[in-house]
Amino acid sequence: MRSIFFGFFFFVIWALGARYYYVCQIKGLCGGDAVTVVDARSNTLQLKYGEEVILDNYNEFEYSLGRRLPNLDINNDEFLDKLAEHLIAHPEHSVTITGNYLESEAAAKLSGTFQENLGLARAEQIRNHLLSRNIDESRISLDHQIVKGDKLSKPLEFSLFPSGVNEESPEEYSKVQFSFHDMTYSDANFAFDSDVFQPGAAFTLYADSVATYLIDYKDKSLTIIGHTDNVGDNNYNEDLGLRRAQSARKYFKNKGVQSKIKVASRGKREPIAPNNTDENKQKNRRVNLKIE
Repeated sequence: MRSIFFGFFFFVIWALGARYYYVCQIKGLCGGDAVTVVDARSNTLQLKYGEEVILDNYNEFEYSLGRRLPNLDINNDEFLDKLAEHLIAHPEHSVTITGNYLESEAAAKLSGTFQENLGLARAEQIRNHLLSRNIDESRISLDHQIVKGDKLSKPLEFSLFPSGVNEESPEEYSKVQFSFHDMTYSDANFAFDSDVFQPGAAFTLYADSVATYLIDYKDKSLTIIGHTDNVGDNNYNEDLGLRRAQSARKYFKNKGVQSKIKVASRGKREPIAPNNTDENKQKNRRVNLKIE
């Protein structure tokens, strides 16, 4: 009898834990700060491919202030279903998810993510929903944007682009995944025009996980690629990008990583955004880490 009681007791504990994970972590329906970024859901969300509107009149996603998990409603789930259906039916299309966040949310403490800002953390969570709908991670690019003011009418934006876009083409901006095997960090980890590496909390957490992964998978290697904005000539930026990649490699070696680590530089040749604002220039000044 006692064994049956304890078995039932542990089943209840397990069920409560599973329920919490589904409701809070997957659906994002737990409490927390009651102040929402979006005061009321407006049905202005679109999905576009160039100028062609693919999906229209869906509810904007809603977030509590400073939170990365969305307060999903049935309409949001329907939008994600339709987006997944479109991607499955059109393998020639991929999607960029842009997570927006307010200036007042910039200092929000993040946990449970390798992303270095709230916008990327919000976009990552939506990517997880698409992955659960059988969309390959390689077809999902993430982006982020900080918004001035005290209202965020569009916490998320979605846009389709051609799969296999030619990143060497000057007409196209490179797409960034921000995933474990293809991660990117901005120059927040470096002082301006410097190759002295000062890793932030997000990078430190990621690096610890990579170090553990490479111990378990000794056949894998790491490639670190440095990128810059368009300030300065080509030769200078090629050298700066390489020095930053080398500094990041030294950081991993100091953590005891024995796996092969290659370094390279793309200088200013592969921007992910136009170099027209300080925020976009910071996006372009980045270090890309690929586990291969």
